[in-house]
Amino acid sequence: MYKIYLKEQDQLKDTDFPIIAHLNEAANSDFILFLQNLNNGTGSGYEFTCSNFWDDLDEYDQSQIKQFEGVEISTQADEEVVFSYDELLYYIKLIRQRIITNKQNEVIIDKLISDFSKKYTNK
Repeated sequence: MYKIYLKEQDQLKDTDFPIIAHLNEAANSDFILFLQNLNNGTGSGYEFTCSNFWDDLDEYDQSQIKQFEGVEISTQADEEVVFSYDELLYYIKLIRQRIITNKQNEVIIDKLISDFSKKYTNK
């Protein structure tokens, strides 16, 4: 069963739909793997959305777009939005509050979120 963890009213700004959709897909797939990928500077792809770090892109893609810092989220509808690490952390923490899981996974998720925060933000 697909669960909606983040909704439109959770958006910080009107253009944040891609990150809402991506994180919902990540949480319905394997949230731990998604967080591990983030900590490794690697994006994730799902049925309708994907995420990329600058270093994930091949030379052709890098030559076609302006270099960015943060994570680019793309949707199947060809929306591409770059989110800062702080924005991504906000949404990750919000979705974390809504995920019900076992205690062992909660410890792993919390550590991965903490590691991401230390590596990419000042929080």
